[in-house]
Amino acid sequence: MNARYLLIGWSLFSFFLAQAQQRAQYTQYILNNYLLNPAAGGVNDYWDIKMGLRNQWTSFKGAPLTYFASANGPIGFPHKKVRGHSVKPHHGVGGYVFRDESGPISMTGMYGSYSYHLKPSQKLTVSMGASVGMFQYQIRANELFFVQSPDDPLVANNKLSYMTPDASLGLWTYGDRFYAGVSANQLFRQNLKFNVSNSDFGQLRYHYYLTGGYRFSFSREWDFIPSIMMKYVYQTPLQIDLNARIKYNKMAWLGISYRRQDAMAVLIGVLLNERFEIGYSYDLITSRIRTVSWGSHEIIFGMNLKRRNQVLCPNDFWN
Repeated sequence: MNARYLLIGWSLFSFFLAQAQQRAQYTQYILNNYLLNPAAGGVNDYWDIKMGLRNQWTSFKGAPLTYFASANGPIGFPHKKVRGHSVKPHHGVGGYVFRDESGPISMTGMYGSYSYHLKPSQKLTVSMGASVGMFQYQIRANELFFVQSPDDPLVANNKLSYMTPDASLGLWTYGDRFYAGVSANQLFRQNLKFNVSNSDFGQLRYHYYLTGGYRFSFSREWDFIPSIMMKYVYQTPLQIDLNARIKYNKMAWLGISYRRQDAMAVLIGVLLNERFEIGYSYDLITSRIRTVSWGSHEIIFGMNLKRRNQVLCPNDFWN
């Protein structure tokens, strides 16, 4: 019986401290803000499909490994002006799945989203969005070893799991050269109750994101795109990501990123035939864990399902 509580306590302690937050970390969130904010779904006049893999803290045993796939697009995207300056509103729908593994702990989620985009003027669009879904926390007990009661059947064979509904809300504003958004995730704040006990072993916390970016054009070929993300979770330090990219001819970019008290990163990417996108980032760890880690790798593959000969939406600079 002692092993049971040691197992649960150690696993949850490691999870909440090692990751600092309860959601997966992304360096290239700027390529897929939809993962952080449901209101960002459907901003373009085509379907945007992304798949990604993040290998965090390489060479560190049990380090986080994250996979994701997402798709979002518009319904009734307007192409004509109304009364000379504004256009009709449109809708956005989408969904995403992810799996985040950290040692013996894993989290798997599946979500669907809806957003409503209102254009009060020719240069400004405001959207509101919500996502709902389910995710599952799981602890693989057979991957742990305890000096005390190592033959306990719970440790040898059992998988502890907890499934819960989840929801997010977001607000997004954007134009030809800028975007800004705020979102709140894990709105239900469920208590974790694994299948071996009716006791609570921690609570899911709200996650708040504030993001923004602007595109400066030096010429028809060169753009400079600084951006920022701030993330806050109760009883954890405020996370601040500062990013800057230089983009050439809307088809290749190079950038740097700084995450306070955690890492610096280099980002590189290309857009092929205005349809296929590849992005890669490497995080150089600046925290104390750098002595046992070689850094973090993240790669994203994207595809834009647009109509033949269609001109890309001007908001593509931040996708």
